[in-house]
Amino acid sequence: MRTGPISVGRLLNLLKQSVGRAFSAVLVSGEVVDLLCSARGHLYFKLTDGEAEIRTVMWRAEAEKLRFPLRAGDQITVRGRLDVYPPRGDLQLVALALMQSGKGQKLLALEQLKARLKDEGLFDRPRRPLPRFPSSIGVVTSVASAVIHDIYQCVQKRYPACPILLSPSSVSGEFAATELVEALNRLEGLVEVVIVARGGGSFEELLPFSDEALLRSVAAFGVPVVAAVGHGSDTVLLDFVADHTAPTPTAAAVLVTPDRVELARRLTLLRERAVRGVERLLQERRVALRQLSALCQAHHPARSIIRARARHEELRQRLGRAWGRNIGSPARERLEQWKERLQTAGPGTLLSRGFSMIYTGGQLVTSIQGRTTGEELELHFADGCIVAEIKRVEPKE
Repeated sequence: MRTGPISVGRLLNLLKQSVGRAFSAVLVSGEVVDLLCSARGHLYFKLTDGEAEIRTVMWRAEAEKLRFPLRAGDQITVRGRLDVYPPRGDLQLVALALMQSGKGQKLLALEQLKARLKDEGLFDRPRRPLPRFPSSIGVVTSVASAVIHDIYQCVQKRYPACPILLSPSSVSGEFAATELVEALNRLEGLVEVVIVARGGGSFEELLPFSDEALLRSVAAFGVPVVAAVGHGSDTVLLDFVADHTAPTPTAAAVLVTPDRVELARRLTLLRERAVRGVERLLQERRVALRQLSALCQAHHPARSIIRARARHEELRQRLGRAWGRNIGSPARERLEQWKERLQTAGPGTLLSRGFSMIYTGGQLVTSIQGRTTGEELELHFADGCIVAEIKRVEPKE
């Protein structure tokens, strides 16, 4: 432990380290006074509660992220850290974020919930596709609001065949988050898609739609859920969990339903296209049928027989004329003489005189060479054939 004195700078540096560790994250509420914006964009002001004040600085990087203009007299909540500025020995609050009073704690809680659910992966889960032609639509909203009327009118105009099942719930107030979860669960297994909706509202009125229990129920629900909360500029955590989002309840009704007018137009186009296709196909078949019919007529068997008979008759007549023209009486006499000679010298004459022709295996036998005992022979006579078997073969001495 030191026994001697230390310098002022050393003391302030030790204090800076100690304060930095002990107050690295604080929330402080108060009124803005003595506001100054430097040429570099840094914000300097004091935060006071009427009894005490603390110097506060917000560097340009954080100041550029402000969603509202900071003015003297504003009641705000600062999220930041304490620091010591050694050159002057000042204790100051370094602001990392500013929130308007009344929202500070709730905004911080929402940011923390959002970061936790994002790290958990709840925001990055696969989104379920909307049914193309839903058989039923569930709506979670207040009975007293105009939301259900807007949704009903839109669905009736676009897709009137689809029924709407309302599961009523309050959409603001202390018990709204619990009622929203109960209303959503009542629709489980009864519809193909659910719209969770309400009109615009203040920050506090929209808080139930950022409730953790509701977000987890939507993520685990059995069918796609569409979030339609606020009027486009409003953002709730439900938008990060729902399968689809719409800027307004009416836009949600448009998102989940097909347009019957557009469907009718497309059906008409498809019908006309189908009719043209059928007509074109029929025309092609008619042309092919005519071609086949003409081909069949040209090759009809009756016509072929008629043409063949005519050709045969023509050739017979030509042959008769050629015979009469080229073969005279002397030629015919010589032809008859040769015919008689051929008949006399032919095998028929020899067979009729008692001779025979012997065959085996279809070949004429002219010698005993190659003949074996037991071989069958065919003996052809003028009036028929005898099948005989060789008993023995005796060559000529």
